[in-house]
Amino acid sequence: MLVVTGDGLLYVNGSLAVNGTGSKELEAEPGVLLLASLEPWSPFLQARLYVNGTPVERCPSCPPVYAVEVRGDTELKAVFEPRKVVLRVDAKGLAAKLASKSWERGVNGSEVIGAVAGEPVNVTSYCPPSPEAKPCIVGWAVRVHAPTGVLNSTASANTTVVPVYDTELEAIVQKVVGGIPSPVPGGVLYAGREIPAEAVPRHVWLDVRPWTARVEYLGNGTWLIDEPVGNDLYIAVPPNWSLVTVEAWLVDSYVKPYLDVYVVTSNNPVLRYKGAGTCSSFPSYVRITLTRDGRVLEKPKYWCLGGGYSTIGPDPQAREGYLLLTVASAKLKVRVSLQP
Repeated sequence: MLVVTGDGLLYVNGSLAVNGTGSKELEAEPGVLLLASLEPWSPFLQARLYVNGTPVERCPSCPPVYAVEVRGDTELKAVFEPRKVVLRVDAKGLAAKLASKSWERGVNGSEVIGAVAGEPVNVTSYCPPSPEAKPCIVGWAVRVHAPTGVLNSTASANTTVVPVYDTELEAIVQKVVGGIPSPVPGGVLYAGREIPAEAVPRHVWLDVRPWTARVEYLGNGTWLIDEPVGNDLYIAVPPNWSLVTVEAWLVDSYVKPYLDVYVVTSNNPVLRYKGAGTCSSFPSYVRITLTRDGRVLEKPKYWCLGGGYSTIGPDPQAREGYLLLTVASAKLKVRVSLQP
């Protein structure tokens, strides 16, 4: 009996016997030598061969072929499963968080973490704003232990790594004077004409996560927002508008790109907002149109309606009629067009 579990191919005597999870009967006389080879569908998978439930070991320098002698009823089972790698993280006594789709780990010193090859890992470094210089993680030294040798590189403080082999992350620490990020001057389109506006980083979460976005005004009502982790910002627009159209072009993504677009409908006695945002896939271009009271007139097919409110009262940064954008794991061009 030939059996495959997982995503891979089992060859016997040079011929494809089983493709993917499944089984097949093979008749062979006792004493016959079967030559079995295993081929994973992905380089991130590892393959093992079991004969009657016992794993067959093969030396690293041996040809990728297993010789199995038939002795009565024999089961050859090929198992393909995710390849495991090790992440060694040295945060130099500072705080960082690592998270993949299947696990999450806070690191305050040194940690050894088991990970899955090819599965992206988000790395977030915590450095809350402070008026005084203090040690912060400003980047990572990355060492990948590949079969050809150690590959050295660097990464930003908030980044995404895709471990293919055992990988080391060592914090690069400098003293940093943290401050509240300043508004970025720019503009929006109003009845087709460019008028002044600002992108205002939302401060409410900065005591628990750093501001990691890079915001730049490109002109013609268009902003470049590069946010590898996740943060909120307001687009401070004049109050005298009735419709807004927000267009977003996906320039690049880090793991799973995410965008929510809301209208601030009230800021007294608490902040309230309504709109829509990502709830599944994120295409290369999206367009959403909202009214002044947050009703959604146009949105991508797979976006979800949404909204919320603050439980701690009004937000001193917000004004009724501002736009609230939540961006995560994406580099976007965003154009804002208002109608009177």
